[in-house]
Amino acid sequence: MSVRMLLPLVLLITSACHKPSVDAPKELGELGAFLHKHYDDEDTAELQAGLLSLQDFLLGVDLSLDYKDNAVTMPILKGANLGTLVPPTGVDASEQVNVALPGRSSHTLDEALVSILEPNQICIESSSTVWSQRTFNTDTACFEDHSCEYLEVTNEVRKQNVLAKVWFDQHKSYRWVMVADEEGNETEMLIARSWIDKQFPADGGGGNSWDQLYQIDVSIPDPDNNDETLRWFSIWSSITLAGLTDDAYSNLVRDGLQEGYIYGDEFIENNITECKNDRDAEKPERG
Repeated sequence: MSVRMLLPLVLLITSACHKPSVDAPKELGELGAFLHKHYDDEDTAELQAGLLSLQDFLLGVDLSLDYKDNAVTMPILKGANLGTLVPPTGVDASEQVNVALPGRSSHTLDEALVSILEPNQICIESSSTVWSQRTFNTDTACFEDHSCEYLEVTNEVRKQNVLAKVWFDQHKSYRWVMVADEEGNETEMLIARSWIDKQFPADGGGGNSWDQLYQIDVSIPDPDNNDETLRWFSIWSSITLAGLTDDAYSNLVRDGLQEGYIYGDEFIENNITECKNDRDAEKPERG
């Protein structure tokens, strides 16, 4: 086990005994950027505070509404809020289309590990992901039994719809965080950060490309129902595609997030019905 994995675990144990002494932003957009910025902090005080604020928000969301009514537009992610990440060369942060969506899983965090630790990510992500293979860059066994804090993966992804086809390589990092509330009650939460480190051209040339992609994916055990999990997924991204407006792209992202919530639960239940993609598909040719 690497030093990088062991040291944060020690910090996690020692810091989890006290409620964070910092305040997180109350405005939702600022909170998303705050969580992204502090994702990799060795001292988890800010991260704990942010997760507690997010939990309060998620407990107040009315998920009986149409998911479209709960989608949130996020502020631009740039500068210090990128944390330890470096944006792709030549990409303008102001071009980001930023969408976040709350949700709920009918499964626990440990049950969700089935999908996280699955190499074949087809029908776990949205329907536009027609092929996706996950490579694990750190030990999975210790992450599964919670003895190490981080899991690092890389996804090779084929996105495809009627508008465009593109390959990209996406990096993703998962982190267990022990969070203490005002009464000192401790809850282990899961946060993940993902990104691409360069632009990826779409098939056929023409200047179309996937330019930037940042994500924060949070799973919090529901304090009112230990068998379920509160979900929050934020995406900051931009693509170059002639004729596609920001509003239209935002709607595609929002719908994809909802599909991901549905597909994820169905995969855990081994009952895939909504996703029509072929999980046994051969890898498409990558030029």
